[in-house]
Amino acid sequence: MKVSTFCKVLRDQREWHMFTFLFCTSVFLCF
Repeated sequence: MKVSTFCKVLRDQREWHMFTFLFCTSVFLCF
C-alpha cells in the first residue's frame, strides 16, 4: 500500500487527523 493512499484513508477518519499528520510528516521527512 502506498503511503499517500494510507494517509488518505486515515485522513477520512477525523479522529485520526493528528495521528495522520504526524505519521505522514515523519514518513516524508524520513523518505
